[in-house]
Amino acid sequence: MRLPPLADLHRHLDGSLREAALRCFELSLAVLQAPAAVRRVADPSVLEALVGVARTCPTVVGIDLAGGPSPAHRHRLRDYSRPFSLARDLGLGRTVHAGEGRPLSEIREAVELLHAQRIGHGTTLLDDPAVLDLVREGGVTIEACLTSNLQTGAVDDLAAHPLPRLLDAGVPVTVCTDNTLFSDVDAPGEYRRAAALPGTGATAVEALAAFGHAAAFSRRG
Repeated sequence: MRLPPLADLHRHLDGSLREAALRCFELSLAVLQAPAAVRRVADPSVLEALVGVARTCPTVVGIDLAGGPSPAHRHRLRDYSRPFSLARDLGLGRTVHAGEGRPLSEIREAVELLHAQRIGHGTTLLDDPAVLDLVREGGVTIEACLTSNLQTGAVDDLAAHPLPRLLDAGVPVTVCTDNTLFSDVDAPGEYRRAAALPGTGATAVEALAAFGHAAAFSRRG
């Protein structure tokens, strides 16, 4: 199958290193072994400070919040509304990991409180028509990560991935690798997997790539 120019919006740098470069984790892992150290770098004020730095750094085009909080965590998604509002005011793009096999409330809060323009994963989006309408009417793009969603258990079977139904529902959705090293994937392979899903087909690949290019962040404001 001939593929169009592809977009890969959702790719973690630390999960997409060449295998020989895994030693790059050594420093970050070494300083993140104690709960107090993790709390220090996950506080919303840290993100607010980083967004402030972006004010004078025009090469920064967006921010992300990776990983939804668990009930035991100190901070909730809504606690990051201030730095995300600041990012919006500065013209930075906003994307949030939400609904990766987790409660739909994450997606609603990401859109309504964090002004998300893109949602990472969003596999539970179809579970609630009201949240689906919120995403669709807001033109929020879903960053679908097929292999990763299967590996993490966000979907039980690749053939049951919601991507085809999201397209049918009129949701902007694109295909992403998430972690090329950890998941042992690349963008062409993921797009071919998307084309093989029941209800998708090769003709949908053009739309998936186009949605990805349209949702790419550029500095505004």
